[in-house]
Amino acid sequence: MIYCKPGAQHHFSQSRLDANGQTNAAHLTAWLPHGRAHNTILLTHHKTPLPPPRLSSPNAPYGPQAHPRRDCRRHAHIAGPDTGLRPASLLPSSQHERLLLELLPFKDTTKFHDWLDSNFVRGPWNEFNADFLSRAIADAAAAGVVGPTGLPAGPSAVPEPEKVRTAQAAREALNARKVKFVVYRPDKSAWTAEDHHVRFIVTLVADNMLQNLWYESEWKKKGLDIAKAAYEVLIFLKATMVYADPNPPSYSA
Repeated sequence: MIYCKPGAQHHFSQSRLDANGQTNAAHLTAWLPHGRAHNTILLTHHKTPLPPPRLSSPNAPYGPQAHPRRDCRRHAHIAGPDTGLRPASLLPSSQHERLLLELLPFKDTTKFHDWLDSNFVRGPWNEFNADFLSRAIADAAAAGVVGPTGLPAGPSAVPEPEKVRTAQAAREALNARKVKFVVYRPDKSAWTAEDHHVRFIVTLVADNMLQNLWYESEWKKKGLDIAKAAYEVLIFLKATMVYADPNPPSYSA
């Protein structure tokens, strides 16, 4: 779930816009339509004032709810039964960022953060957060999971699927154009946590290949490495976002 300011006007983001903020039909494909709208869950107050959000690039028309702030704070995790999921990574965000700069075709952190704030990352991320992560965090909070300082459950309370297996599934889904993962609005009613991670990787890679971040020839040669890099992007986003308290304090006069 994502913080929003009280009384703010709420917007829905699209995954592909041109420089003028208009849908670019030239980028649409038959197997992976774009222009997805992403719902967010809104909370209107918190115990302490919120700092202003990071400024995004001028061509990224997002409201406050589309830009939850990145932070290094972590929470407790629960391992759960052996379902192929593993506890969320505790790799510090600064170390993780250096790893991502090695895995992705960016030479400096400024371009990397501009990319994270772009439509081509926010679209897949907003979908993942709205359809899976925010609900999983709320479920963990309802189960009484708290951090070592008594804070409510955060993203690290949600176990992550195994990296290599998830990346392989995403590579196969993209190569085979599997309808389950590439249609505009897939039926996610029976999806597993791994399915949601695969969907993020597929949409992130497909969207950014259209922007020439990766080329078709690169994907054919090292598709698994690219899929694993996309997985790390998702883990980084999960680790460096500040989430709303699913059970905010109540106030009385």
